Amino acid sequence: MNLMDLFQFYLGMMFMLSIALRYRQYRSLIELVAAGPRRWPRLMELLRTERRLLLTPYTLVPVGLALTLMLVHSAMYNLLWPEAAVTPIDLAHHTMALGFLLVFGAAMVAVDARATFERWDFDAAVYEPTLDQAEFWLTTRWAPAIKTLTFGYVDPQSRVRDEVVRALASSQADVREMFINWSLQVGLRLGFGISLWLTWAAVLKAER
Repeated sequence: MNLMDLFQFYLGMMFMLSIALRYRQYRSLIELVAAGPRRWPRLMELLRTERRLLLTPYTLVPVGLALTLMLVHSAMYNLLWPEAAVTPIDLAHHTMALGFLLVFGAAMVAVDARATFERWDFDAAVYEPTLDQAEFWLTTRWAPAIKTLTFGYVDPQSRVRDEVVRALASSQADVREMFINWSLQVGLRLGFGISLWLTWAAVLKAER
């Protein structure tokens, strides 16, 4: 049994399993985002002006790291060492390499299992009434009238903007944690793969 092939199967299996378990949530989220420009145009414009609250270095760095790790993994596995082979019998004679693979493998499986099977519910219907109400106050003619009648004390549009900014700011930590966890998953997978490759390139290749 070639662990390189097993690792490739593992990556594909985890990807498909993640999609299968969260298909409904992903579809609901995509449908909500796709409906945004048509159903809530003013609100979407406001979100675009405040995107800096989400696209910060704390979120962009993990995304770039995850993409880089994925590209490096693909290049090393498919281009550099396509003939690489590491078997359990090989590892039985190299305890140090076996130790690295066990550590990375156990951490990789544990993090992947937690991320894949962790409960995550997203129902667009829960958010739609709130979004509809925000869009109404951003577009209705009643908002300026209320502001005038209350001498500026009550400004519905300003309050909507403040609530959106507050919601985006509070979601920063969640978004940052999500991308860091994603990067951790990719990093552990790459660490396990590199351990396999180094075992073959530095030890097993010379023996063969």
